[in-house]
Amino acid sequence: MQSVNLGRIRPIYRGEYAPGALYNPLDFLSFLGNTYFCIQQAQGVTPTNTAYFEPVLNLEALGVVSAWETIAGMPNWPVQMAYDVDGNLSTATYSKGDLRIRQTLSYNAGGDLATVLIEDSVDAGDTWSELGIQTLNYDAERNLTHTEWMGNA
Repeated sequence: MQSVNLGRIRPIYRGEYAPGALYNPLDFLSFLGNTYFCIQQAQGVTPTNTAYFEPVLNLEALGVVSAWETIAGMPNWPVQMAYDVDGNLSTATYSKGDLRIRQTLSYNAGGDLATVLIEDSVDAGDTWSELGIQTLNYDAERNLTHTEWMGNA
């Protein structure tokens, strides 16, 4: 039986950006209060460089924090991660007081990340409002070819 190497097919959360770290496609990381998805191998490249990273959660663009707070590295939002039965990241919830931002990730049949739903909540309850959705598209070799943000805010 012939085997086929599909390469890495599952996103990995790498934590806060570290300039000396090597990031590979499908790595997620945090930088100045925002979340980025690596689309091309990078080392020493800041996540704001769109040739290497796609923003997934941009708190400034959503109107949650100001440009000054983003540049200053604030806020330092704790994040809670949840994983599905296959070990894929399914939700990431960022909190600061009663304000929460939730990312819900879904995967296609091949196990590639397909969509990221972004929601916010301004109370500590279960009321969430959709801010938008990020879709990811792949070619036949499963290389990321395009991402698109459709915001509701």
